[in-house]
Amino acid sequence: MKKVVILTGAGAVLPWGAPTTKDITEKIKNDKEFVTKNNKPLGKYLYSILREHYKKDSQNINFEHIIDFVDLLYAYYQRDRKSVV
Repeated sequence: MKKVVILTGAGAVLPWGAPTTKDITEKIKNDKEFVTKNNKPLGKYLYSILREHYKKDSQNINFEHIIDFVDLLYAYYQRDRKSVV
């Protein structure tokens, strides 16, 4: 029996109504479940930090960068807590 493998790119699901990278990025930036002490969306705050850091490539910042940033921050604070205990 032959098996068929179909390789697709990241945009392959868009015709079925999946959100684009830009859509997901905007949702994370504007989500108000997590906010700063000034009651601003945390995603927007992190996005602005990333844009400032990556000045030349700041137009390419997307939700994957924000999630990676949060993951790195979490790992950093977890490591710091372990050294205190």
